[in-house]
Amino acid sequence: MLELKWRDHLPDQTLEGGLSLLNELKWNLEIKQVGKFWHVTAGHKALLKTSSRDAVDSFLYGMALAYSVVPDPSSISLGTSRGRLRNKGYASRV
Repeated sequence: MLELKWRDHLPDQTLEGGLSLLNELKWNLEIKQVGKFWHVTAGHKALLKTSSRDAVDSFLYGMALAYSVVPDPSSISLGTSRGRLRNKGYASRV
């Protein structure tokens, strides 16, 4: 039996909940299948191209999990001048 305890951190414990979380943080993620390839984009920028839907899901679960464990998402400033995340309450740069 496989227990995926990390899913407890995602809204509704689902990939869709994780995507909602990421899009609340302005990622504007889209998943499209073009021919035999899957594409994950953020706005107009390509993040991932793969022939495996499982790879897409793993990538998105990882992204969502990373954001879901941040203590307070409102304390993160996205899009700083050098494109780095700055967590105001915990470190000057992450």
